[in-house]
Amino acid sequence: MTTLKRTYSQKTLKVLFALSGNQCAHPECTNTLIELATEQSDVLVTAHICHIYAISTDGPRGKAGLTQTELNSPENLILLCRNHHAVVDGQHESFPANMLKEWKQLHEAEMQNRLSANLQDVQPDVISHFYFPTALVDQKINNDVDILRKSRFFKEFESARFSLLLGRQLVEGELSRGTDAVRSQALGWCARLLSRTDDLSKP
Repeated sequence: MTTLKRTYSQKTLKVLFALSGNQCAHPECTNTLIELATEQSDVLVTAHICHIYAISTDGPRGKAGLTQTELNSPENLILLCRNHHAVVDGQHESFPANMLKEWKQLHEAEMQNRLSANLQDVQPDVISHFYFPTALVDQKINNDVDILRKSRFFKEFESARFSLLLGRQLVEGELSRGTDAVRSQALGWCARLLSRTDDLSKP
């Protein structure tokens, strides 16, 4: 029997949570993996990290010849709720590695598509979490800049207010997790429109 350590780098954790869509990867489950903070309580991580090939050679779906690095890589890990982690490991004969790999692939693809399709409806407190994909933060920034660019010619559109709010989100808010290049371009648009108005007193 060979027993290795469960150890996950920050990069691995970010990849797993970013691609999970904050939902258990079991095809029939909709349980969330992170409960957002309330007025009385902090954020709660309920996710369980499940190994597709067990960390131990005699564990669920154990496979000889894999290194500790390979076993603890994002490719060999899947995020499940507490219940389904217990089920797939406790009844591992019914849940072979190929099945979990297929779950992981389909779930991550679906979550990426769902986030992209509903990006405007994603709540700010979700975007600001480390697990939210940076590429989708950039997409949200570009969407907001597109709104700013196309609407700036309409008198009823408050471009100064919109620019100020967007600028604050880019510097210290939920959009601050975007890439430097995209954020810089967006801030440039905000500065460009603000320079054309004398009214900067609006919050």
